Amino acid sequence: MPVDIPPGGREQPGTDDRRGTPRLRDGGPGGIGGYELVPKTSIKSVTPEINLTPLIPQKFKQVFKSPKSNAIRELIQTIYVSIDDTDIKAGPRGTGRLARSIADTLAEDYPVFGVTRHQLYVHPDIPYTSHNSNAVIHVEAEGGDAMDHIFEVSEGVMLGDFFEGSDPGLAVASSGQIAPPLIIFGQDAKCIVLTQKRARTLAKNLKIRLKGLGGTQDGVIGAMAGLGLAATRNDGRFLQLGSIRDIRGLCPIDKLLLAGVDAAWTLDGRRVSEGTVVARPDKPARPCPIDGRSILFVEERDGTLTEVRRD
Repeated sequence: MPVDIPPGGREQPGTDDRRGTPRLRDGGPGGIGGYELVPKTSIKSVTPEINLTPLIPQKFKQVFKSPKSNAIRELIQTIYVSIDDTDIKAGPRGTGRLARSIADTLAEDYPVFGVTRHQLYVHPDIPYTSHNSNAVIHVEAEGGDAMDHIFEVSEGVMLGDFFEGSDPGLAVASSGQIAPPLIIFGQDAKCIVLTQKRARTLAKNLKIRLKGLGGTQDGVIGAMAGLGLAATRNDGRFLQLGSIRDIRGLCPIDKLLLAGVDAAWTLDGRRVSEGTVVARPDKPARPCPIDGRSILFVEERDGTLTEVRRD
């Protein structure tokens, strides 16, 4: 059940009993510094301020912990694969499902952290099928050769599942290519009508791999927006993360934490450490990226914890 958070509370050093491995926090410009969390049973108080935690796959966490591994850390970076306008009305699958298919294919060669969904502007001048959302696959890789391969593989999966009448776009960028104008482009895509010209010009100037794969190619707009939104690690929600898709309906909090959720919070500022969450029937939980962590928001209704949907 929700736990009240005292003002100024802080987490104490210890061990994270959910993962059995250290959790990491941002160490500033000099690198990533490691720290550990106590078991949930021994936490005295919790700060409402969420620590910044890089989205690093579990298999790399020990490598990133060591201050002697700076050379390795600098090689491994997040590659964002963003897609949009890949479906049609009354089609057999949406963009989210296609993104998960791309993620599964890429996972054969690279660690894939997860897939996020990002809501874009709904307006009469913007053609869309159902919700006008894009999807972004978060991949961990190194070097330009890897990015070329990731782009080729993603393009192949998209072309192999192309629907006539769709206008798909594909954009791939590394974390080092995410510049302020790209962040602004993503934010603008949530509230104003954008153009292909602006998207393509931005991609050219930032040397970002961008391609329209059919139809009007309007999907390049949402694809570029997805890069800027996903890179903030503060937008959208996860479509795929850890093993959360294996859990449906009612689920204890501790099981969700083991599946990939970093923490559960109520919107009024209480951290939830126990209880059972009621999610959609036959649907997985939908945690959100918040400051680089996966956070599941819940609300208490008559003593029951219910998942809160966030776009």
